[in-house]
Amino acid sequence: MIRRRHAGAIIAVGLALLVGSCGNDALDPVVVFDLQPIEAQPWTATGELVDAGLLCSSGDREFLFVGYPDGSPMPVEEMMKLIDDAIEAGGSHENVARIGRMEYVCDDGSGTFTMTERMTGDPADEITSEVTRGSGAYLMMSGTCTQEEHTEGTEVVRLTNTCEFDLGSET
Repeated sequence: MIRRRHAGAIIAVGLALLVGSCGNDALDPVVVFDLQPIEAQPWTATGELVDAGLLCSSGDREFLFVGYPDGSPMPVEEMMKLIDDAIEAGGSHENVARIGRMEYVCDDGSGTFTMTERMTGDPADEITSEVTRGSGAYLMMSGTCTQEEHTEGTEVVRLTNTCEFDLGSET
């Protein structure tokens, strides 16, 4: 597991979920995840999809993998050194090209979904992520996201992910 350098920050992850209406009134597709960047990264979700029971309301997010852009594993110690070097040179963690895989585990046991995030190493580029697998109620989930970072100096204080998801159909 990766330890976050700024454990006190709250990360807001906004998700725009695309759900087929199947003749029913469409629900507001926006779900907001408030995430605490500490080891188990507890989160809570709010929105009409949560209220309707289509998405769980809380859980934990865990880092499963950190790697080089080619997909080979990157030792956490090396990643932290590269980030420290980038910050000392006047940049930020966005200057380190890498991929990461995070699993969102629902507290209610309804399932999990895994997001893979890609950073190019160029702070001008968008940070993108996609659903790469799911289980339980999220087995059919798919979608992509872009990330906006909110910083104070070199410290990331909040992230906003805007996603377009399809929860799939339950047949």
